[in-house]
Amino acid sequence: SEQGEMVSETFRAIVAWLDDEPWLDANLVAFGESHVEYGVEEEMYPLFVDAFVETVRLCSGEPEASTALLLLRESLEQITRAMATQSPVQRRS
Repeated sequence: SEQGEMVSETFRAIVAWLDDEPWLDANLVAFGESHVEYGVEEEMYPLFVDAFVETVRLCSGEPEASTALLLLRESLEQITRAMATQSPVQRRS
């Protein structure tokens, strides 16, 4: 159930990034700090992004180059970059 909560939190962060929610920056800094405590290193984040997007692709049947998966990848890359550097997330333009 803990793993399921982590996946749910990832989806909440993606939606918050898409909606430019103001609370996201502080949460990502805290997530980043906690992940450092867990032993997560910066080079692990791209592996997570790849695995997460591929899992969603396999479960959803979306084509690899679909707009939905590209947007998912973009949001996860921005979110994990903010977590890794513990700095504010880049906003969508």
